[in-house]
Amino acid sequence: MTIAIDPATSAHLDATLAWLREEEAAGHGGFYCNRPTIARCFGDGRGVCAVLNGSPIGFVVFGRCGDEGEILIVEVHPEHRRQGIAARLIAAAEERLKDSGAQCIDVECTSSYGEALCRSLGYEDYEDDPRNYREPDANPTFRKYLTDWRPKERHPWA
Repeated sequence: MTIAIDPATSAHLDATLAWLREEEAAGHGGFYCNRPTIARCFGDGRGVCAVLNGSPIGFVVFGRCGDEGEILIVEVHPEHRRQGIAARLIAAAEERLKDSGAQCIDVECTSSYGEALCRSLGYEDYEDDPRNYREPDANPTFRKYLTDWRPKERHPWA
């Protein structure tokens, strides 16, 4: 069983949304509600898919603003979880973001599994950093620096 990590395209979208819809219907949450974001990222080159026998079984979508990259969604089909696929998808997204000039990558984690995965991949807790403008009750945010660059300190009156 060889799982390829390929750029996400609109050709992967229908099959991806089908299993996300099934997961949501089964009451397991998932990211079907974010289908417009997923479709947009698949369409404009801001996504990567894990593909098995021609079918997508996982994906990551990401974006970039200035020097900072962000992983928006990581999802693996329930039958293929706990096999290292999410780690491979994140690594592929990191490579693409670094190649595009991102100096760091942020990830907002919505599960304890996501937090553990991010920590294992070298992401650091970013929740208490004064440069992080998240609300106190928001999901935890993790950051990985890709270079020696660091954002400027926020002015105390800002």
